[in-house]
Amino acid sequence: MSPEFENLELIKSLQKTAYQACAEVQESLFIGITEKEAASLLKENLKQKGIHHYFHRPFAWFGDRTGFKDFSKPFDIKNLKVPNLKNPLPHFGKEFLPSQKKLANNMPVILDVAPTEKGFAVDIGYSFMVGESEEHQAALEYLKVLRKKIIELVKEDCTIKELYLEIEKDLTENQYKNCHGLYPLGVLGHRIGRLPKSFLPNLSIMGFEPPAYAYLLKHMAKKNAPFLTENENATLADGLWAIEPHIGKENFGVKFEEILVKRGSEIYWLDDSLPHV
Repeated sequence: MSPEFENLELIKSLQKTAYQACAEVQESLFIGITEKEAASLLKENLKQKGIHHYFHRPFAWFGDRTGFKDFSKPFDIKNLKVPNLKNPLPHFGKEFLPSQKKLANNMPVILDVAPTEKGFAVDIGYSFMVGESEEHQAALEYLKVLRKKIIELVKEDCTIKELYLEIEKDLTENQYKNCHGLYPLGVLGHRIGRLPKSFLPNLSIMGFEPPAYAYLLKHMAKKNAPFLTENENATLADGLWAIEPHIGKENFGVKFEEILVKRGSEIYWLDDSLPHV
C-alpha cells in the first residue's frame, strides 16, 4: 500500500486544519488589509497550529483578482501578445503572488494554501465574500454541482482530457469563464501526497517550496501524468489528487480545492464536511 493510503487520516486532518485556518483568517480580515498581509495572517495562523513547511505558501486574492482579470498564463509563448509593455516576455507567475491590493466592502476573497505535515501535503482553496452578493453565492452553489460532476466523470473512467473538456463545456453552458486555465499548464488539478525530503533551506520559489517541484518532476519523469490538463490522454491514476475548479465572471472568481482519492474502483472525496460542501 502506498504511504498516502496508509496515512489518509493524517492527510484528512491536515486538510481540515488548513480549512479551519482559512475560516479563522476570514474572521480576522478588515477593510484596508492587503493581500500580502492576509497571506501572512494565514501563514502565522498555521504556524500556531504547528505547520512550518508547505507544498506552496499562502496565496490571497481580492476583488477582480479572484477572477484573474487581465492575468496571463505563465510560460505561455504561443499566446504572447506583441507588443506588450506590461508583460514583454512570458512570465513565471509573479502576478499570482499576493499583492498590495486592499480589501474593501463587497469584495470577493480567495485564500489558497498547501501545508505539509510529516512530509505529506494537502492543497486547499477557500472562497468567500466580504459583504453580500447573489451572483457570488450563485457561483459557490454552482461549484457544488461541479464537485458532484467531477467525481461522476472520474468514476466513468474517462480520460483526463475528457474530464477537463467536459467541465469546460459545463462552464460555458452556465456562462462562467474558466480561471484555472490561466494556472501554469492550465491545470484543473494535480497529484498530491508525500513529498521528497529536501536538504535545501526553507525557501520559496514563486510561492512553492523545493520539495513541491521535486515531487511533481519525479512523477513527470516516471510519466505518471501528475497534472489534469486538456491535453492529457491518460486516465486518472491511483493516488491522491488536489482538484481545483476555478470559475468566474467579469469581476470576480470563486474556487474550491480539495483532495479526491482514487484507489482502483474506490473513488471519493476525502472529506464531505468541508465548508464549501
